[in-house]
Amino acid sequence: MTRVQHYPRGGGFFADHRDIYASQVPPIASLKEYVQVMLVMTKKGEEFNRGGAYIKFDGETIDIDSVGQPGDLVIYDAATVHGVDDIDPMAPIKMNERAGRLAGFATLARDISGNKLKK
Repeated sequence: MTRVQHYPRGGGFFADHRDIYASQVPPIASLKEYVQVMLVMTKKGEEFNRGGAYIKFDGETIDIDSVGQPGDLVIYDAATVHGVDDIDPMAPIKMNERAGRLAGFATLARDISGNKLKK
């Protein structure tokens, strides 16, 4: 599954979470080695100033948008705690504008059933 997500200026909040629904799909579909691939598409300090994506790893919170640049790939599994802090929370929200944060996602998994995946 691939998608582009827009986290608008003046909103865009996504609380700490794990991808629990996606992580339940692999056992049902005989898939394992599930990973989420995120493409950084906007630059903090240019398209938005405050907030952004983060992951929590070994007790540390890593601000992805402060260390990543557009074009960087971030790869994590479904059990990784992650989220998005409010994007420019004091700005008025305008859902019909591109202002804010954009990220591309691809969900990848490997089939372990022995069956060939159909194209």
